Amino acid sequence: MESITRSDQVQGPFTLICDGSCDGGMEFETPEAALAAGWTEIVYDPDGLSWNYLGTCPNCAKQN
Repeated sequence: MESITRSDQVQGPFTLICDGSCDGGMEFETPEAALAAGWTEIVYDPDGLSWNYLGTCPNCAKQN
C-alpha cells in the first residue's frame, strides 16, 4: 500500500495512530502536519478501531 503524503489522498477524516509501541498521532489533523513532525509510512487503515490511518512516529522509528 502506498504511503499517504497529502490531504487530497485522505479518505474520510484523518485520524492517525502510531503502529509502533506508543499511541501517539491523534494530535494531527492532516498528513502534512504529521510528516512535518517526522512521521513516516502513513497508510490507510479502514479496519482501525478509532483511527483511519497508521504511521510510524519518530520515536518508534528510532527504536526499530
